[in-house]
Amino acid sequence: MKLRLAAVLTLACLIPVTAQEPSYTSDDETTLQQCIETINDINGDDDPTDSAKMSDCIGTASNQCQEAPGGASTPGIVACNQREQAWWDQYLNSNYADLQLSLEPSVFASLKTAQRAWLKYRDAKCAFVDALWSGGTIRSVMSSSCMMDATATRAIELGEALSGQ
Repeated sequence: MKLRLAAVLTLACLIPVTAQEPSYTSDDETTLQQCIETINDINGDDDPTDSAKMSDCIGTASNQCQEAPGGASTPGIVACNQREQAWWDQYLNSNYADLQLSLEPSVFASLKTAQRAWLKYRDAKCAFVDALWSGGTIRSVMSSSCMMDATATRAIELGEALSGQ
């Protein structure tokens, strides 16, 4: 019996554990949606001196997350960045899907080609950042920041393409 239990436990240790994708919280979504609405309100009024950029929203949910207990540690910052990146990734995918529905097929084909190239670029860019900081404990923070920033920037670009039609 003990031998069988040991064999089962040994086999259980050999089964690969799949990492669960970090997911954003409702607080993250609220923070980012409010930021975007504020930017749109500022830019929508008739005062030419008011100007705000959607990129000002990048990092708002992550920064708020880092204020929570444990959020300021290296693993906490990485988790906060990954949570916000998950929201921007969802926003990017939503904008992409909306563009697919609204663009002529030949124009969407160009976007599809560009998006595939962008994914390769983002991954290579952030791999470089990861390698650049490979000797320090800040490596994971810099790498997760790169992924969050690049994903958010691209999501905003696709949103601008969508609103510019």
